[in-house]
Amino acid sequence: MNESLDFPLHSAFLALPLEGEAKKKFLQLRMKLEEEQHCLSLQQPDTPHLTIQYWAQVTQGEYDAILEQTRVLVENIQPFMLQTKQFNTFSSHDKENVLFFDVKKSQELDHIIEESPWEQMYKPFHPHVTLARIKDAERFTEKKAEIFERLRDCQFDIPVDRFRFYALVDGIHQTPLNTFALPMGED
Repeated sequence: MNESLDFPLHSAFLALPLEGEAKKKFLQLRMKLEEEQHCLSLQQPDTPHLTIQYWAQVTQGEYDAILEQTRVLVENIQPFMLQTKQFNTFSSHDKENVLFFDVKKSQELDHIIEESPWEQMYKPFHPHVTLARIKDAERFTEKKAEIFERLRDCQFDIPVDRFRFYALVDGIHQTPLNTFALPMGED
């Protein structure tokens, strides 16, 4: 596929995609925020995910290396389960800018981060699934208690059976480019 890609790629990342029931639950929670688009920019409905690694820019050589490193990384990872916790926000310059739900601590996820060959951009790694970017912090603050009340029932399982590489392609953010299935466990 990389013959048709324009390099360097921008806004590229490796993630654990939400599929099946986890994606349905994510979409239900997202729908609870539809009327808040005056202060929130909602995550795209077709690509909910938990980011493992982000790259602002990737050359063709780096892209090829990332694909090979990911193939090696997933060889010994068995499918596992993550679970969401409560909602929270990230802040920058004392303004909340991201609404997300936390993911419970997981030995499997910790192992993936430890074994990944890439330098983590944010330390310590904070596993989360973004629901929305906050585009108007003042309006969000006014509605925060109400929003969090609407989202209080957010615990659900996230089966992890694949990694996916995404990038900005032809002006479309979060375009899926490669999927890496985890080997199935032995019964």
